[in-house]
Amino acid sequence: HKVKVTQGYCARLLVPATISAMSVGPKAVLITGASGYLGQHLLSSLCENTRTCAKDEDASPVPFRIVAAYGSLDSFAADFASSDLSENSSVSVTLVGGVDLSDRPCVESLFATHGPFDCVVNLAAVSSPGVCQKSPELAQAVNCPAPLVDALRDATDTCIIHLSTDQVYAGTDAPYKETDEARPVHVYGDSKVAFEKELLRKFPSSAVALRSSLILGPPTPFRCRKQTFLQFVEGRLTRNEETMFYTDEYRSVVYVGDVIRVIRHFLESGIGDQDSGVYNMGGSDSASRLDIVDALAKQC
Repeated sequence: HKVKVTQGYCARLLVPATISAMSVGPKAVLITGASGYLGQHLLSSLCENTRTCAKDEDASPVPFRIVAAYGSLDSFAADFASSDLSENSSVSVTLVGGVDLSDRPCVESLFATHGPFDCVVNLAAVSSPGVCQKSPELAQAVNCPAPLVDALRDATDTCIIHLSTDQVYAGTDAPYKETDEARPVHVYGDSKVAFEKELLRKFPSSAVALRSSLILGPPTPFRCRKQTFLQFVEGRLTRNEETMFYTDEYRSVVYVGDVIRVIRHFLESGIGDQDSGVYNMGGSDSASRLDIVDALAKQC
């Protein structure tokens, strides 16, 4: 489908960069994985288009030209077209479905038709560790997409924001700093850290990798294949279904709104030499899956 509508926390200190725009006019932003949980919330935030940085609260919003690329969620285009997210005149959104980042002709067509881009936010992923473990070739192809890197080869002024994971760490010596060694224990973590290294090797001064912990928050504005662990637990509690939860996996859970603030910081301020690199992105407290269930049960 293709529809066009005309109209946290980080351990490292975020310092606004000074960048030169690729073109005069709206900032062109490509979002991959736009129909996913974080993608939908980010798209919604950008369409509302209010400043997220405190120092810029009184400044005019950044005008965006958004290309929202996604795979095969058939309901996404229809849901977006019937929403009111297109009412902000400083934002234009083009939805591009059927995008497979492991398919070179597909990615080349995406960039040729809709590029160039000032910023690329890569949220597309096979994010289930179980699926990745069973299909390592698929995990490598999607989570470490060579066609995307090649398409960005000549885009020296493009800011690249890549969503990675805290599962690049072994999990035995938490809490972790960005300078700690990444030693993933499964295919999912391997594929994510591999793409981090590739991006930062080829774009050392214009890319960031956000190693996010478990993201929690409200449901997506549109239908979505997978919500967060909160929605999963709420459904189980509502249906009074007996469920087993891990007690020995601890994550520094992070609110989706804080993740979006970090992403928008880089979209609005840019990425300079002092900003590029890896960022750990999580909350100040750790919790097990059972801790989250207990806290939610008290609210239901």
